[in-house]
Amino acid sequence: TITGTNNKGSVVGNVYGGGDASTVSNGTSPESASTTVTVTGNTTVLGDVFGGGNRGDVSGSVTVNIESGTIENDVYGGGALANTNTGNVTAGYGTDNETIPSTTASITTVNLNGGTIIGDAYGGGLGQTGDDAVEAKVYGDVTVYQLGTILVPAYDADSLATSGRIFGCNNVNGTPKGHVLVYVSNTTPNNPDDKYAISAVYGGGNKAEYTPVRIDQDDSDKTEVVIDGCNIVTIHSVYGGGNAASTPATK
Repeated sequence: TITGTNNKGSVVGNVYGGGDASTVSNGTSPESASTTVTVTGNTTVLGDVFGGGNRGDVSGSVTVNIESGTIENDVYGGGALANTNTGNVTAGYGTDNETIPSTTASITTVNLNGGTIIGDAYGGGLGQTGDDAVEAKVYGDVTVYQLGTILVPAYDADSLATSGRIFGCNNVNGTPKGHVLVYVSNTTPNNPDDKYAISAVYGGGNKAEYTPVRIDQDDSDKTEVVIDGCNIVTIHSVYGGGNAASTPATK
C-alpha cells in the first residue's frame, strides 16, 4: 500500500506489485502467490503503477486499487515486461504449446475508485516492441471497474484521444488470455466545465492485439464493455475493440 500523509508523499519512479527481475510464485499453490497494489492518501506517483512486476512474473491473482492520490502516467493491471496470472498455465509455459485449462483460478482486477490518473488505465500490461520485443501476457480473466477515478482527457489536433482513456487489454505488446470486462458505473470530470469525464473506453488494447486462448473453441473469451448509469456517466467514445489493435471477439 502506498499512502501519502497530510504533507503528501511522492514516488519518483514506478510502482510494482511484483518484482524487478524475481518471480512471485508458489510451486505447490501457484494461485496463492498474489499481489495487491493500493494507492491512497495524498500520494503522487510520478511514473506508472503496475499490478505485476517489471521483469518478474506473478503466478497468482493481481489486484490494483486506486483510492486517492495522483498517478502522473498510466495504471496497469499487468506487468511492465513481465507476465501475470502464470499459475493458470499447467504445461509448456513460455512455448507455443502452452496448456491453459482455465483463466479463472488466477485473475486480474483493477479498481478505479478515486484519485486522479493523468495518463491512461489498462487492465493488461505494457510490453515493448522492436528488436528487444517483450510480451506482457495476462493469463487470467481481466476486469477493470471505473467507479469514480478522475481521468484527465487530452486530444490531438485531429480530436483523437491521447490520454484519459480506459483499456481492457494491453498497451504496446502482449495480451490477456481470458475474458476481459470493462465496467463503468461512475465518472468524475477533471474540471466542472468538461463535457466528457473520460475521453475513450476500449475493451481491447491500445497498440497490442487481443488474442485469447480459447477463441477458436467457444465464445467465452472476448472483450466486454458495460456502461451502467448513462445519467451519471460521460464518455466521449466507447469501443468494444482496441485503438490501433485487433480484437477478434467483442460484446
